[in-house]
Amino acid sequence: MKLEKFERWKSRMADYEASGETIAQWCSKQEGITVYQFHYWRKKFKNERNHQVPYLDQPQ
Repeated sequence: MKLEKFERWKSRMADYEASGETIAQWCSKQEGITVYQFHYWRKKFKNERNHQVPYLDQPQ
């Protein structure tokens, strides 16, 4: 479940990057995604580049 959510957000981040829109514009077009959630996950992916994501290492 956590891996699925992680992959879903990874895909969303790629969609945002390809859109050329601001974060607010992109989020306003997404159903149920807030700017707060976007920044939360963006930070997670930034941390992933620097460290391995701990919760993905745990058995599900």
